[in-house]
Amino acid sequence: SRAQKILTASISVLIMLMLGVIYLVTKSISKPFAILTDHINLMREKRNNGPFPLVDRADEIGTLAETFKAFDDGMNKAEASRLAIHRVLEISIKSTHLKKQLEEVLDVILSVPWLKIQSKGSIFLYDKKSDELVLTAQHDLAAPLLSQCARLPMGHCLCGKAASSKTTIYAEAIDHRHDISFDGIKPHG
Repeated sequence: SRAQKILTASISVLIMLMLGVIYLVTKSISKPFAILTDHINLMREKRNNGPFPLVDRADEIGTLAETFKAFDDGMNKAEASRLAIHRVLEISIKSTHLKKQLEEVLDVILSVPWLKIQSKGSIFLYDKKSDELVLTAQHDLAAPLLSQCARLPMGHCLCGKAASSKTTIYAEAIDHRHDISFDGIKPHG
């Protein structure tokens, strides 16, 4: 009868609407997962150079993308560290003068991409006879530092203080512990 036809039509429309909603929900989930899967496959094949997709989403897919991005960043740091250590070990077995080896090692350390440091630095060796640090390798130090830091008494400035205390000393900027200075010195730790 007429009521039965209306009921059947209503149920049919409701089923079509439910199928449409299921399709849209499935599509909204499956497409982002396909994008993540493609990017993860590129990560695995080490062909990933672009930004990580979907991290700007404010839902579970965005959270999952952030997790994969953090994993990828960690893997990239580990790989950069592994390559740097490998290169330092290669340098250490070369039959080259120690000064040249230290200069190459310093260049390797300063080129590690995840180290957020200035591309300048130095390596001192301890001279037991004079109880001083001797500037042995450097990269891009200002000319006044080359002369003022050529021979550094133990306990003098940050490098001498670190060596005498046999600890790592961190300075975010030039402070009272920096005994060596000159006109035009650039801010550094």
